[in-house]
Amino acid sequence: MRPILTWPFIVLLVACAAQPPAPPPSLRPSLPGGTRIEMPEVLGTPVAILAPELPAGALADGESARFEIAFTIDLRGTVVESRLASTTRPDLADAMLAQHRQWIYAVATRNDPCRMQRFRGVQTIEVQRREGKLAASSGPARVIEVLARRDAVRVDGEASLQPVNYRHVMGSIGYPRQALLDGIQARFAVVAIFGADGAVKDTYPVNAAYDRYGFAQSAMNAVRRLKVEPPPGHEFMACIPVNFQLR
Repeated sequence: MRPILTWPFIVLLVACAAQPPAPPPSLRPSLPGGTRIEMPEVLGTPVAILAPELPAGALADGESARFEIAFTIDLRGTVVESRLASTTRPDLADAMLAQHRQWIYAVATRNDPCRMQRFRGVQTIEVQRREGKLAASSGPARVIEVLARRDAVRVDGEASLQPVNYRHVMGSIGYPRQALLDGIQARFAVVAIFGADGAVKDTYPVNAAYDRYGFAQSAMNAVRRLKVEPPPGHEFMACIPVNFQLR
């Protein structure tokens, strides 16, 4: 199979943010679709979840606990405030709240990958001990209120504002070797913050889409080489959807 890398468009956003910290080692994004890493279809889908950890003996084998956590995220999907709405085990509330604060949520969706949304939601988490091991189940959070949106302006190959080396740089992104061997594809978006001089100052993946294959890192390494000429004279943010495909 030969890899095909396509980048359908670039869009501008109206605000920028600081680079997010790397997630803890126990944060592992899911792999929707089996062989493709995708942006989620539903706003509020957790894209990185901390594996449950509770004090020894907190739950007997076969016993379960339910937690409803009300929370707010920022425009990178990081939990910025949270509280317990209800639970069947109040004695474990502090432990679950501390772990949930390290989750990362989708702020954009597959159909609109460059429209970031900050929201307030409620997450339901069911934790059960099975054969001595803790397991947690949770679906997308229930979005209660969208607090902020960042609507995008589309920029493509025909637009007046685009990096002069866009086609060269974006056509040279390396396909992660292990992903190639395993037949894994990926589709997500990368945000690039351009400085007044037209050079990229910062990058990060939309929905904090860290992956063990290195798709996001490969794309960000390339995006950092983009250059806008003549210099725009002001800072702006571009959102670049990327699509790693195998043929």
